[in-house]
Amino acid sequence: MDGGAAFPLHVRPQVEVGEIRVLSPSDGRVEIEAGQYDVLLRNSTSSPVALPAGEGHSTSRSLFTSSESSGEDDISRWKDKLYTTVQRRLPQGRPVPPAVAALDASPQNLPHHRTFHFPNLADGGQTSKTLPSTLIFADARVAAYVDDRDLHQAHGEEDASVSGIVRTFSQRLLPLEEKLFGRASDVDGNRRLLLFFSGELNASGLAVGFFNPLDLMRFDDTNPGSNEAEVLYLGLPQQNDLNFNHLSLKATACHEFQHLAHFGNKTLPYLGDDHPPFETIAVNEGMSHLAEDLCGYNTMGGNVAFVSAFLQNASGASLDGLDSLGRDDTIERRGAMYLFLRKLYEQQSYQEEWLKSIIHSHESGLENIVQKSNTTIDQAVSDFQWTVILAGQDGPGKHKFAAPQINPATGDYMGIDLTQGEVTLGDGTTRVQLRGMRETQGWPEALPARGFASMRLYGPLELEVPYGIQVQVYRRS
Repeated sequence: MDGGAAFPLHVRPQVEVGEIRVLSPSDGRVEIEAGQYDVLLRNSTSSPVALPAGEGHSTSRSLFTSSESSGEDDISRWKDKLYTTVQRRLPQGRPVPPAVAALDASPQNLPHHRTFHFPNLADGGQTSKTLPSTLIFADARVAAYVDDRDLHQAHGEEDASVSGIVRTFSQRLLPLEEKLFGRASDVDGNRRLLLFFSGELNASGLAVGFFNPLDLMRFDDTNPGSNEAEVLYLGLPQQNDLNFNHLSLKATACHEFQHLAHFGNKTLPYLGDDHPPFETIAVNEGMSHLAEDLCGYNTMGGNVAFVSAFLQNASGASLDGLDSLGRDDTIERRGAMYLFLRKLYEQQSYQEEWLKSIIHSHESGLENIVQKSNTTIDQAVSDFQWTVILAGQDGPGKHKFAAPQINPATGDYMGIDLTQGEVTLGDGTTRVQLRGMRETQGWPEALPARGFASMRLYGPLELEVPYGIQVQVYRRS
């Protein structure tokens, strides 16, 4: 490459082979001496920054448009059905009154039939419908109800049935998540979590499951959809469906419990305050994808598909803001935030305490994450970005993920290998690619908030550096 892949040319600062260095611009330019470099352009601001055009300039490529990935058709069909948390504006709601202490919470005293207020997925949960249901499982931790219209579909092979899913969640996954993230609230005083299974989710094509924070607030005219209980909503198991097979549903239960614990500990106790703390969507979703990993469903639950999407379009993704197309909660951003949190998680001496400190803090967002990690946003984001860029290549040892470990209960990996290759997801047929960050042939037109781009360039060269963009280089020769 002649060094003109995106910017003009020149020479200078001494960078040793094998060294990563931040280069400070002079008059908006950075000079690099002769050699081979991985060059990182980082947007360190919370707004998009345009990059100057030059020879070889190209726009950021959209995801799933090339024909080079053997799993591309599978993932393209799948990405339209990704599960998301139903987002609703929180009213000026009031907490549910404290439950009566004498309430008998034994399983035999749970109602065998009850109705659930279920958010209308067609209007984003702005209205709700009432769905009758029947109790099919109860123990000291969990009670599970099934939409009465779907009772005939609730049974099947033990591990893949609703009862099998709930039993696994109650006996293995819920105790683990409480250890990692803390206990959920108990606004209804029945000392257990409710799981509600309904084919409404299967039919919607919008979500595999969700948690609705409005359920933890008082039912009244301003909040007519509240169930005044801790409820996780899940679709019905369909064994040949990527999203609704029993592995995906177990992963989704883990994902949604983190949301419940996060809201119940960070926000719910302070709703009466003038400014109660709320977690950012980016961090909250990243934490829930980390929960899937730590519960043992990183591959089988589909988590790695988010990582694959990010690797194929890293320069168009933002870590915690809008992407290059102005979108907010994207699959690429979820993959990026999961990787960012996974890297920090691996660095902690007391990992469970670290997770709970994030959730129980009055602070939120990246600032809270790095404060609890005894680092800075600049250091943590830079480490994450170089870890992604150098995956599968020679580079400084600290910029690597720990080797994945097998979860003995699921047989799935915990952790991530960004160069694992082709990975088959939980349905046994859908494939995604983990082959490191996709190589770019030119700089994008702009970098989104806390976004980055990388190219391999040969000096001597000079880079024109817009305000807000930081240049780092790793010298290879």
